[in-house]
Amino acid sequence: MNVTIDYVAQIKSAAGTDHETVVVPAGMTLKALLAERAGHFGEAFSTLVFGAGGANRPSLIVALNDEQVDTETTPILLKEGDCLTLLTPMAGG
Repeated sequence: MNVTIDYVAQIKSAAGTDHETVVVPAGMTLKALLAERAGHFGEAFSTLVFGAGGANRPSLIVALNDEQVDTETTPILLKEGDCLTLLTPMAGG
């Protein structure tokens, strides 16, 4: 299945790209995709996505098909053509 991922703000820098389309196996969850991408992109990306114990960082905003979702409470199965947006809020003033 093809899933498009858009990266915004700091996570864009960590990924080294603003978007990509990845092929994922049927039955893959959104959380599993985040873990796979963290393994692909490395430590800088991983620390923006995951905190202690492997939970998603509370500051990470995840949208699936333009709707914000919580990957911690219920497993979300990906479907062909899904569009995922990952956003790490900017800080500073």
